[in-house]
Amino acid sequence: MATIASGRLSTGCLSRGSSAISDSAKSRPAIFGIKSGFKDAGFRAVATVEIDPEAAKTCKLNHPLTRILVDDIRNVEPFDLLADTPFRNSSVDVLSACPPCQGFSTLTTKNGRKQISDPRNELVGEIVRFVKDLNPMIILIENVPPLLKSTDYAKVVERLSTRGYKCRDAVLNAVNFGLPQRRRRAISICSRVSDPSLPTGKPVVRKSVADAIRNSPPPRKQLWLHTVQRRTSELARKRIAAIPLDGGGREDLPEELQLFCHKRVNGFHDVYGRMSWDAPSPTLTRFFMNPSKGRFLHPELNRTISPFEALILQGFPNDYSFDREIPISKIVSMIGEAFPPSWAKEIALSIKDYLVSKGEKKHS
Repeated sequence: MATIASGRLSTGCLSRGSSAISDSAKSRPAIFGIKSGFKDAGFRAVATVEIDPEAAKTCKLNHPLTRILVDDIRNVEPFDLLADTPFRNSSVDVLSACPPCQGFSTLTTKNGRKQISDPRNELVGEIVRFVKDLNPMIILIENVPPLLKSTDYAKVVERLSTRGYKCRDAVLNAVNFGLPQRRRRAISICSRVSDPSLPTGKPVVRKSVADAIRNSPPPRKQLWLHTVQRRTSELARKRIAAIPLDGGGREDLPEELQLFCHKRVNGFHDVYGRMSWDAPSPTLTRFFMNPSKGRFLHPELNRTISPFEALILQGFPNDYSFDREIPISKIVSMIGEAFPPSWAKEIALSIKDYLVSKGEKKHS
């Protein structure tokens, strides 16, 4: 997925990739977080390409004025993205790209020890094709940290440099931008205006799980996002109930409730773990409703966090909407893999200040 900005201080979006590799287990709909964050910062989301129809449907539900093309990005001509928009004859401000991350992830590459050939990694190169036609002032690329060490990213930076772009990148942590979650992401900002700068975060007190959800009001819409629960076996329920409150983990379980595979391995200590009230949450994933996949248990209730609680920990607004016809497993995946909009807003504000400082701000 990527986000395009056409017209001063406005944004729109590109996409992920081939329908052959876009099933729910492999998709990465970061689209809503980026768009919501830029919108909150005063940008206009102009257009989007999104291969996943359910992600596109969710985007349209929350951003009805955005033009959305549901297609493989490789089938889309850049100028077609802006057709039928007020900005089709305007210059592009920001192109924000969130390519598929699975091929770059540490789980896939065994923390960099394994070299793999994943066709999704080549989609990073689609950024250059859109840049050639749309000539954005700013390009924002977001992905997992290993992206920055990949040859695919190096090729993109090299090709952008020949077009006059200077790029700066770093691995940043959402917790330093006011999010109640530890979430490390590679952020790259490229500019054809001058040397770009990266957002540095702000000197705020780190927010905790308690700050986010302990006294959070119920959803203003769609209460079902807070009440839906994962079906679990009686043994799993006993195991969850036996884990100490507020930060307890599987190592605290009595012998008879420990999983056999965990007895043999000294690792994976976060699985069947509870979040701590006074600390940020761990990185949420598309598995946050499965206690065997991480430290996703509620600090004091005998369940995993709800989709609504995950939405808040991800920095989404209380009234963000999902179509109930979309399977809950897909909604959970979309929430867990989204780019946090409150973090996207901080990045967008940094880009906005940069454009203002360079005299490039025309509209709000």
